[in-house]
Amino acid sequence: MASVVKCFAIDGIDGYPVDIEIKTLEGQPMISIIGLGDQAVKEASERVQAAIDETGYIFPKKRVIISLAPSDKKKSGSHFDLAMAIGVLQQNEDMAVKNISEYGFIGELSLDGRLRACHGILPMIIAAQRYGIKKVIIPYVIWTFVYCVISGRKTGGDKLCAGRTGEYI
Repeated sequence: MASVVKCFAIDGIDGYPVDIEIKTLEGQPMISIIGLGDQAVKEASERVQAAIDETGYIFPKKRVIISLAPSDKKKSGSHFDLAMAIGVLQQNEDMAVKNISEYGFIGELSLDGRLRACHGILPMIIAAQRYGIKKVIIPYVIWTFVYCVISGRKTGGDKLCAGRTGEYI
């Protein structure tokens, strides 16, 4: 069965949910990313593989298919990296997250596994709230900005977690 991890994308100034679906299959090791992603999305395969290897896990020696759904909407940016990595780790049974459907993951990965800031995070977090995702993992470097904006609104107990590296997830 495929792993499904929540992330978000931006259409204009509004965010919308994206399901990152990951499936590993027997066959020649390779990564395929499908779902109308731009060049930054396609390059995620290299960042995700390097980050997983650098944080002490072993990237699966299988065929890895990553689908960004809905597949009929164009997606851009590197902020899908973290969700892809979490999905690969979960699919490879290196990590088990209880109630993963309650979490959203937003962040670019560096080659050494650190989380980097990304553009458009605020509309994505607002979309997460609108779609019932109450726990969002974001890069630590933008935590202060997001916390200040979100704390000015009634959040209804929503939680944000800022990670410095992939190992804190």
